[in-house]
Amino acid sequence: VHLFGPLESVVARAKSSVAALVGSMEGVSDIILIGATAGLIIGVLNITGISFALTLQMLAVSQNSLALLLALTAGLCILLGLGMPTVGVYILLATLAAPALVKLGVEPLAAHMYVLYFGMLSMITPPIAIASFSAASVGNTDPWRTAFASVRVGASAYLIPVAFVLQPELLFIGDTTDTLIAGARIALSTVLLAAAAVGHLARPLNPTMRVLGVALAFLNVLPPTLGAPFGLSWAAFIGGLVFALFFGRPRSGVTT
Repeated sequence: VHLFGPLESVVARAKSSVAALVGSMEGVSDIILIGATAGLIIGVLNITGISFALTLQMLAVSQNSLALLLALTAGLCILLGLGMPTVGVYILLATLAAPALVKLGVEPLAAHMYVLYFGMLSMITPPIAIASFSAASVGNTDPWRTAFASVRVGASAYLIPVAFVLQPELLFIGDTTDTLIAGARIALSTVLLAAAAVGHLARPLNPTMRVLGVALAFLNVLPPTLGAPFGLSWAAFIGGLVFALFFGRPRSGVTT
């Protein structure tokens, strides 16, 4: 009994280790297949020259306009990301969409974060909003209404990748002071845009205040080097703070 006891323990541990290894491989197998499929697609695109042609066409259509290229790339990322998991989306978009942004002068890290974010936002963006439809199924609600509500509630998420491109200091590119200032401005922008999209902070916002909130949010995303005077940038930041503090305080005697 004393001889077979340790042997049985070793065998039991070996079996549990093998079972854990097989179980982990089952979870990784999907990622391996997705990566392999994406690799085949990327290889075909590179051999045929389609990926290079797509980059040139995106630059030609945008006419070297950063705003137009960002909009075009965002639409392409959402389209290519429909129904795909994270790894496959990024591998595909890093090859097809990011090079056009880099060629136009966008920081490589910011370009890759841009395409990754918008590729993932396809999870809540109609027409194939997998995350929204799954939430609708759990909550027993209308899928389309849930999808559009997801876009409205998550409106500020669409602003973050744009901020990465326009203010790469968010990605710790540059001085620490610039990173802190950019982080404060973008945090304020997300609050303002979310409040404007929903129509409520601690107080309800009328249509005029919602438009003002959107304008202040976008002004805080725009860096001084892209046409906005330095004084206007600080004015937008201070105005956004006043806006958030004023509507972020409930009226006296009113509980939220």
